[in-house]
Amino acid sequence: MVKKSGLIILILSASLFLPACFKQQPIVTPWDLLHSKPHEQLKLRVAPADFGRRLQYPVQQGFEMWYTDVLCSNGMTLLIYFKIGRLYRGSSSKAEVAIQLYQPGKPYLIKKVTTDDFEASPDSCDVRVGKSRLFGTYPHYNLRLQIEDIQLNLALKGVIRGYKLSDNKVYFGENPKQFFNEWIVTLPRAYAQGTLMLHQQTIPISGDVYLDHWLGNAPLNVLYAQCHWGKIYAERYTLIFLSAYAARSYQHQPLGFLMLFDQDNLIAATDRISLETITRQYSAVTNETYPTRFTITIDSPEVKGRVHCSPRHILAEINHVKKSLGAASPYLFPLARLFFGAPYSYGILSQARAKLQVKGESISFTGQMFHEIDNKKAHL
Repeated sequence: MVKKSGLIILILSASLFLPACFKQQPIVTPWDLLHSKPHEQLKLRVAPADFGRRLQYPVQQGFEMWYTDVLCSNGMTLLIYFKIGRLYRGSSSKAEVAIQLYQPGKPYLIKKVTTDDFEASPDSCDVRVGKSRLFGTYPHYNLRLQIEDIQLNLALKGVIRGYKLSDNKVYFGENPKQFFNEWIVTLPRAYAQGTLMLHQQTIPISGDVYLDHWLGNAPLNVLYAQCHWGKIYAERYTLIFLSAYAARSYQHQPLGFLMLFDQDNLIAATDRISLETITRQYSAVTNETYPTRFTITIDSPEVKGRVHCSPRHILAEINHVKKSLGAASPYLFPLARLFFGAPYSYGILSQARAKLQVKGESISFTGQMFHEIDNKKAHL
């Protein structure tokens, strides 16, 4: 039995290094197409159909997700998603609705429902999982969520209508095993008002809201090794960014994306960004360090400058493998780590300070940043 277990561990360990021996798999982003074919890649306003369901349920491979977060004026942060398919390899492919509630200085709360009771319009924003529903047309939307003793009822009013490129997909590899991933920022900024029923207590909710629609024909941890995304809300300006590294089979190629809005106007959009870590912090939950202070550098023809980010509150530190293993974690985690790596997530509220040159004009602003750091599978 010992020899057999040792052989299994050896095989699993070796499998982590096999992809590195293969030739580099190409990745083509919407920005690559924009640089090579600028007249064919147009910056388009998000339409109702961009909220609509793209994949058939049940999903055979990949996932589709409608994500919302609310930065509440009372200090709470709410994350809500409606999902079908496998967001991560090994997870359930059933429809799911979840809420994550963060309050500085308190343990985070995660509740979810997994079911086959799912409906979604292919033409507009109307998604239902069980008793929870997200629906509406710009600028007015409604979010109704019911999970156990939690009820959330929000009226959303769009402040900024999203943009996308004509071909908005990131393509991984080549046919016949080509994968795609698409991230549509449907509402970069909106305003929410409503109520949260939590433990038989009614809590008034108001604050800034963000919505996106994310889908692909492969789980995220097949395509990405690490993702760091976030948004900055200043009084006049809104900035959305993503910095990611592809999975090992794509040689950890870097991917970046940034949009800058002046009120409802898109004044800059580019993939020419990089993140530099200034300080790191150790997490006993994940047994890893993660960036706390960092700088976003933007260097494109239309926008140049830096955004300096400093943490205010660490909302959550999640070790996904240990969380999934539960009570068996002390015994199974070392072996599970060999196969799954060390997937973790952090939710952070930070203060951001930006100094930019946009088309020759100087712009400075400060604002609250909410950002997430996700390690999808293994170390770089």
